[in-house]
Amino acid sequence: MSALCQFSDYENGFSDIENICGFCNALLLHQTKCMCHYQTLFHDDSIGYVVRCTECEKLQIGYGNLMVTYTQEDFDSFRWWLKKIKEEQHPSQNPTLRCIVIPTPCDGMKLLLSMKELKDFYNMLEQADSELQSLELMRLFTNENK
Repeated sequence: MSALCQFSDYENGFSDIENICGFCNALLLHQTKCMCHYQTLFHDDSIGYVVRCTECEKLQIGYGNLMVTYTQEDFDSFRWWLKKIKEEQHPSQNPTLRCIVIPTPCDGMKLLLSMKELKDFYNMLEQADSELQSLELMRLFTNENK
């Protein structure tokens, strides 16, 4: 949780939100000028997406109406946090009732998910992480053969 706590230190209001979204704005600006350089780690129209910028290596997650950008370290912390929350849920809980609160990097803003949404979100991040690990292994093997 300590990696996530650093996000709660915002005191300058919207200017900090603009700084957080700088990657998103740069990505959108870059997309309008030329083809964006990113790797798709996960994409499913019914769930969401995870992409990695090939220039700065930040990860952008799109889920429902949420879009957030993380460093690799923060992405790993967020996945760990989601797993912990998922494991703490009671198995007999109504799968469609939105009663699970997920903290976000923005102080005062939280996600409210159902058990089904939490499982989908967590599985999406796990699949993206598996893709990241596969890409890293391929990179290691490619560099070894040079």
